[in-house]
Order: sequence, then C-alpha cells, then structure tokens
Amino acid sequence: MNSKTIADNNPFARVKTRSIVYWFVLAIPLLLILYIVVGTSLDLPGIIARQRIDFEDPLFSSILINSFFYLIIIAWLLFYQNRTKLSFSYLWGRRALLTEYGGLLLLVIPLMLFAFGSTQIIYYLLYLVSPEVVDGLLSQELLLTAKSTAYPGLYNTIQVIAIVILAPIVEEILFRGVFFHRWGTKWSVRTAVITSSIIFGCLHFNLLWASLFGLVMCFAYLKTKSLAVPIAMHFLNNFIALGISFWFLWRPNPESTSIDALQSSLGQSAIATLVASIWLIIFCRRHWRLIQKPLPYFANRDAALD
Repeated sequence: MNSKTIADNNPFARVKTRSIVYWFVLAIPLLLILYIVVGTSLDLPGIIARQRIDFEDPLFSSILINSFFYLIIIAWLLFYQNRTKLSFSYLWGRRALLTEYGGLLLLVIPLMLFAFGSTQIIYYLLYLVSPEVVDGLLSQELLLTAKSTAYPGLYNTIQVIAIVILAPIVEEILFRGVFFHRWGTKWSVRTAVITSSIIFGCLHFNLLWASLFGLVMCFAYLKTKSLAVPIAMHFLNNFIALGISFWFLWRPNPESTSIDALQSSLGQSAIATLVASIWLIIFCRRHWRLIQKPLPYFANRDAALD
C-alpha cells in the first residue's frame, strides 16, 4: 500500500471508530431525559392512556429498536463525514455494472447454504444444553400475522424496509466503508479484513456465518472498488432470508420444532455447511492477494485525480 496515499489527506485518521460506542451509550440517558421533559410538558402518559396504545405490541418495539439503531448509526456517519470531510463518492466508487460483476451475486448461494446448515447445527447443539432457549429462538419470526400483532401490515412493512433496504446500505457503509478503511490505514488491510468481519459477526446470532459473510463482502469490495456490489449482495441475501421467513409464515401446516426434527436434518445441514465452506474458502483464497492492493477509497480518489 502506498504510504503517501494513506498519509496525505486521510479522512480515516481523524475520528476513532470507538466513538460510535459512546454515541450509543450516551443516547440512552439523553433519550430518557428527553422523554421525561417532553412527557411532563405534553402529558404523554395521559395521551397514551386515552388513546389506549398498547406498547407491548411488537410493532412499537420494532419501531423503537430499528429507529434507535439506525438513527444513531446514520447520525454518527454524518458526523464522521462532516468532521473528516470524507467523500462518499470515493467510498462508493465507480458504478459497478451487473454484467461485469453479476457473478459475485452467485456467492449468495453458498452464503445462504452455510447460514442454513451451520444455524441448524448450532440449534441442535444448543438444544442439547437448553431446549427452552432454542424453542424461544425458533418461535421468533421476522414477519408476523394478526395473531401476534394488531398491525401486521405496518409491522411487516417496517421489517421489510429495515431488513432489505436499510440494513444492507447502512451496515455496508459502516463496516466495509468506514471501519474497514479506518483499520486498514491504522494497521493493515489484512487486519482490517479480519477485524471488521469478526466484529460484524459478533453483532449476529450465528457469529461464524456472519463473520464469513463479512469476509466475502470485504473481498467483493476490494475486487470491484464499488460499495454498490457488497450492498447488492447484502440486499439479495436479506431478501432471500425474508422470502424464506414469509414462506414459513404462510405455509399451511407448520411443523413443531423438536430435538427429533433438528436431529433428522443434521445430515443435510452438515452437507450444506461443508459444500458452502469449500466454495467460500476457494473464493477467499483466490482473492486474498487483494490485501496487497490500495484500499478502495484511495484507489478511487487517485483514479479521479488522474
């Protein structure tokens, strides 16, 4: 990597990535204070009681969690951009054509296979220790019917927007965009690939799959120098996952989950995990050399200045 390129006008050297943690920590008491002040002046408890709003409905927990999570990240990204004069156009890169990099979208197939197989195995192993925990996890659904919420249409719409649109864009800009470049310039591209992928994995239930997903997204970004490619792959992955959830939601005869059902699918899960692992390992090994190349932001900036 060209050290002059990194040192000269480097927006990733000015704000520490851990500052986003401070934003989340400080946001909670600030929001509580805001609620107390506004609630007292506008009599929010009385309004809620008169309108008979049921805040135990999943709709409101979904709105609160998604709004809090994404608003803090978006606010921090805007703060980062303003503080460092980061160019989102260099971060985004050139427009990647589907005809040129469409083959990378096929990687969603082994990623989904690995997710299915490894998750089933994790559920089975966890079931042996704590069946109640697995029952609780498997009872959670991305999409809900009128049996679970009074506002199924609105709830599912919010979920679709958050999972299919917001998550791919915001998470890729944060992890493959800012975090990846920050750690790549601070340490090395190799360390940034591994660290950003593992931290991304820690924020998901299936740490192994999510870390591998992050690894593939890093190489896709390094290969294309276009953030649109990992965003498109992330979008497709989440869209398929949501489609599977939709099928389970509306299937006529849902099967109850049991240790026998998990055990009977162990063979298929192991095969799916093995096949997907081989496919993804081959892809990562073939593209590992890309860690010797300049980070996408600096490569795009140099190309624009030429």
